Amino acid sequence: MAKLSNKQEADKIKKTIAFMHDVKKEFKVMEKKHLFEIDKNVEEIKSYMIRHDFEALKFQELPRLNKSDTVKRNFICKRIVRKQIDFLVDKLEEKFSKENCLDFIDKEYSINDLDGLIKLLKNAGVKPNEFKKFINVKKTANKDKLEQMNNLGEIKKEDLVGCYTVTELSSYLKVTIAKNEDVK
Repeated sequence: MAKLSNKQEADKIKKTIAFMHDVKKEFKVMEKKHLFEIDKNVEEIKSYMIRHDFEALKFQELPRLNKSDTVKRNFICKRIVRKQIDFLVDKLEEKFSKENCLDFIDKEYSINDLDGLIKLLKNAGVKPNEFKKFINVKKTANKDKLEQMNNLGEIKKEDLVGCYTVTELSSYLKVTIAKNEDVK
């Protein structure tokens, strides 16, 4: 490690390093406070929007402390909600024909007793019901295929009523400044 040659220059660099460290530390503290305040305000706004059943708030800014600033901004604040849709395979099978279900229900088969299956198959004259007891079937609705069939007009969204559950995963706020004509 090289030594600094000039004492004044060395002292200045040492102070600069200490200052840089302190500023970085102060920034982290302020950033933490800032994020806490943002989170608190976001939760308050989301709670207000939920209570009053607002999807969006549109308003013109209230007068600011700096009265010389006469330009008022127009805000649009939207609550964006991420949702998860889970299809109920048994309800889909009740509502749609077996032929239609083949288009959008994926099946995964697994053998839970391979030795038993081998013995059974070795014996001639296997009945399908006997064979099925050795297999587990996992059925899942293929969301992409359902969406494609909807886009092609093969099924309608109304046909799916009662065949799915919707779960709200999380929400966030999107704030934009709008043109004057957008806020009314």
